[in-house]
Amino acid sequence: MSDTVSDRGPYSMTPPASALIAFECAARHGSFTQAANELATSQSAISRHMAHLEKHLGALLFVRSRTGVRLTEGGRRFRDAVVVGLGALEAGAAELATLSSDKQAEVTIACSDEVSQLFLMPRYRALKEALGEHVRVRILVYSHSVSGLPAQPPADVVLAWDAGLSTPEHRVLVAREALMPICAPGYAADHAETVRGPVAGWDGLTFLAFAPPRRGEGVVELMVRGRRSRATQATI
Repeated sequence: MSDTVSDRGPYSMTPPASALIAFECAARHGSFTQAANELATSQSAISRHMAHLEKHLGALLFVRSRTGVRLTEGGRRFRDAVVVGLGALEAGAAELATLSSDKQAEVTIACSDEVSQLFLMPRYRALKEALGEHVRVRILVYSHSVSGLPAQPPADVVLAWDAGLSTPEHRVLVAREALMPICAPGYAADHAETVRGPVAGWDGLTFLAFAPPRRGEGVVELMVRGRRSRATQATI
């Protein structure tokens, strides 16, 4: 039997799942290199995936440049479809897993390393008591922040400092961050007028470390996997 469209069934235009995952990741980062880092593969492997995907679809998905890649108009439309499709697959797989009676209940929490150590772990025992001993708690730690999470993160709860990661109705405030500036007495004396003024006027001072903009609030997002094709976020 020849390998024609009619012979290959209704999904002849559907690319391999590995290529779709690589595409979503590259589109989100705007970089083949960053996508490779997230997926623990090489930049050349991501590049080959994209070349094969574009050949399979017969359309250009990315505009390449020395500074990275950006989606074409067709690429943006395809990305939206891929995000929905991968989300539906993830939700279906999660729902099927919950039907297995011999699988232990599990709650997955995604957060940065500092949030894990300073916020989550001191409350771990209370969390286990609240969930029950039959529930397994799995923690996914991201080295710097959770801003690079995929569109459908493999987590039930996302702890993030950046309130801009979701819309107001899809998050709940669990903590506020207090920043205390510390400097040498000599530095304070040299900049006494500025230091005594409002924080808004401190732009001219030199900071060794400072929280990026919009990271003054702790946000919990509950990813509720249900029967719908997309994971739904709910507040508590």
